[in-house]
Parts: sequence; C-alpha cells; structure tokens
Amino acid sequence: MLRVTLLAGQEVGRGALRTLTELGVSGRVVVAYDPETMLWGRRYGWSVYRTISHPAVRIALASSDILISVHGREIVSDELLALPVQGGLNLHPCLYGYPGSDPIGRWLQSGELWASVGAHRMTTQIDRGPRIYEEGIKIIDRTDRASVYRQLAPVYERVLRIALNRICVWETVDAQC
Repeated sequence: MLRVTLLAGQEVGRGALRTLTELGVSGRVVVAYDPETMLWGRRYGWSVYRTISHPAVRIALASSDILISVHGREIVSDELLALPVQGGLNLHPCLYGYPGSDPIGRWLQSGELWASVGAHRMTTQIDRGPRIYEEGIKIIDRTDRASVYRQLAPVYERVLRIALNRICVWETVDAQC
C-alpha cells in the first residue's frame, strides 16, 4: 500500500486529501496550510501538522513512498526530498507557462482562456522538475483566483490519479507501468 506524506492547502489541497483517502493510501500524514484543511485531515484520520519542519513529519517522510504537494506553502529542502522512496510530486496550475508563485494571478493577467494542472517531480529548482502529466480546460468564470481554482479542482484530482499511475507507485488495476 502506498505510504504518503502530503503538503496541502486550500480547496485543491483538500481535494487531494479526499482523493488519496479514497485510494486507501497509508502513512497518511498531512501538513495542512489552512484551518479547514486541518479539520478535513483529522476527519479523514490523517496525522495533521502545520509545517514540514515538525520532527514527526521528518520521521513520516523517511517511511513514505512519496511526498505529494498540492498547494503547498513551504520549500522542501534537498535533505527532506531525499527521504521518501519515490521523492516528491508537485501539482501546479498552469505549469506549462507559469511556474513559481501566483501562477493563477499571472494567468488571469495574460488573458488566456485555457488553464491547466501539471504534475512534476520535485527538485531543488522550484517547479522545474521533469513533467509527468498536464491537463487543461477552458475556464468559463475568470472573476478571480478562487473561481479559477474551483473550476480546476476536478482537474487536480484527475491529474493526481494519472501522475501516481505514471510513476508506478500506486498499485491499481489500471496502472500504466
């Protein structure tokens, strides 16, 4: 069974928490970056922490298969990234053209109609690791960041499932190994 340590925040992070719980992962440690994600983590039976710097998170990483970040808020050091067997996986909006901070804000300013969620391996260079999968949709409501993230939420969940299958750490019938 896949052992996961998750960095999660906001609606898309809670979606990842729900998806991973549905998939039956073990290890189940979440670093939650907002109060609602903390509540969801506890409700789903995950061990919840506020920072990746907590000693218990380091222990969890050492026994994890993979570190997954979905709307994470901390830079992961090389030392911590080396602990999970499969390293780290990051989900990022508009990875194709907007790596780094505030990708949706920059995307909104661009006037583009299509936005995406990309999954890539975590490396020391932020949002520059090898891309595993990226999927886009046409955004209907461009009112603000929150409306874009709401529309991207189901894409995050699909991309997470596909990326896990592609890196061959998840044991499912439809694994693409």
